Formats: sequence, C-alpha cells, structure tokens
Amino acid sequence: MPARSNCASRSCARAPTSRRWLLRARDLAGTDDLQFTQEFLAEMLGVKRTSVTLHARTLQQAGMIKYSRGPYSDHQS
Repeated sequence: MPARSNCASRSCARAPTSRRWLLRARDLAGTDDLQFTQEFLAEMLGVKRTSVTLHARTLQQAGMIKYSRGPYSDHQS
C-alpha cells in the first residue's frame, strides 16, 4: 500500500489546487504557453520541487499538460 500512503501526502492533496492555479495562470496570461520553472511552481503552491515534478508527470500522462525542460503548455483548450 505505499502508493496509497503517497497519495495521502500533501502534494497529492494539492493536485486540484495546482490544476486550478495553472488554469488561472493560463487565463490571465492569455496563452497556453506558460514560462514557469518547477522551482517557481513549487514556491507558489507551497510544495517541494520534486512534488511538482511528480504531479506534472501525472498531468502530462493524463493529456492535460505538455512539459519538458523548459515551459509548461496547457492542452485543455
């Protein structure tokens, strides 16, 4: 059950918050190409950078964002 205990962690609990935050940032920027670093997102969401990495990977696998070394791009529009 390690996966279940990991999902109960603070980073997993912040998943909806991070999605809302990214959508809000996209709306304010008026573009899907957001130039955020993982360090910046971690600071804004109050989590560790490694949590941002894991969450971004999950969102990318779900087809919600596309990211690489460099900017994040939202693919919901």
